[in-house]
Amino acid sequence: FHKLNSVPSKIIMVRFAPLIALALATTSVTAFITPARRHANVVRMTAQNEAQDRRSFGIAALSTLAAGAFAPVASAKPGEGAKFSLFGLLGNADSYSEGGAYNSDQSKPAYSAYGPFSPITDDSLANDNTEADKKAQTAIVLESEKRLKTDVTVINGQKYSKPISESIAKKQWGEVITQLDRYLYNLRRAMNKLSKTPESKAAAVTFYKAIETLNGACTTKDQAAASAAYAASLAAFDAWKVTVGL
Repeated sequence: FHKLNSVPSKIIMVRFAPLIALALATTSVTAFITPARRHANVVRMTAQNEAQDRRSFGIAALSTLAAGAFAPVASAKPGEGAKFSLFGLLGNADSYSEGGAYNSDQSKPAYSAYGPFSPITDDSLANDNTEADKKAQTAIVLESEKRLKTDVTVINGQKYSKPISESIAKKQWGEVITQLDRYLYNLRRAMNKLSKTPESKAAAVTFYKAIETLNGACTTKDQAAASAAYAASLAAFDAWKVTVGL
């Protein structure tokens, strides 16, 4: 009974074997063909994107060149744009390039290749301020002299400062150092401005050293050294005034 029933099954398997083989073969071929088609599509899309990027870049470059070509024309008209000069070589040549091209676009030689300003000459506008500057520096020197020597500021009967000699005698070192650091700090700059000769410059340096010695003596609280340095600074200051005609 079992043998009789198994025969039809074998016949069915033999009859449908070609169809099964064909289906398996088709599936295998499709597995190899599909990635190739996908790869081709990816390559095609990549090429299209690259072409589009090149096209966009070309359009942007042409737009930039066109804008640069028309910019000088537009800026040459009043109210339509600021004038400019690119290193004195491109753009509006009448405009300063602020030191560009090593000042090749300026009518006068510059003091430095890195700045637009010319050196001071007899025709310079800066000469008009020379006398005013001298007066201002002289005023600083005279005010500093009062503070250095015996200046005492009195407001409503109350003292707001005292002579340096009095502070040294009372060993009030903070008072001396504060006075030296306060207004007298401007004295060095004023003396440098007014010292024009080698003699006056040397006399100014002598005074500076005496003041530095005085400041150091007050810092170390050495009364004898502070008194000597203070006397030396007064003598050096008076000697410097003679060299500058004050």
